[in-house]
Amino acid sequence: MRIVIGIARVVVLAAALVAPAGGAPAHGGATEHTVRSVAFTYVLPETRIARGDSVALENYDRDLHTITARDERHGKPLFDTTLGVPLLGRGRVEGVQALTGGIYRYYCRLHPTAPTMFGRIIVQ
Repeated sequence: MRIVIGIARVVVLAAALVAPAGGAPAHGGATEHTVRSVAFTYVLPETRIARGDSVALENYDRDLHTITARDERHGKPLFDTTLGVPLLGRGRVEGVQALTGGIYRYYCRLHPTAPTMFGRIIVQ
């Protein structure tokens, strides 16, 4: 049983690495970029976007994850998964479209000490 689960995780990780993580055109000329989470790891944790683009999280783990900004404004993260709710599957990261140029660090709010559950969004 453990071997089957281990093989399944390898297959999911390989699929996430092979599938394009870049951006897909969204409405209005903006692009939606995807960050993938597999085996407690953000695959390709650095995401470069243009101002006005959006970001989605695809979570292939059995555990819930978030993409939460380390920087806050008025006591709230600059961006977070929709409504701040951790997710399985795919979900939007709200607040990214309003970012101006710069580097914004993020982490998984549920696993803040995990060494592979952090990344950054670079707005160009």
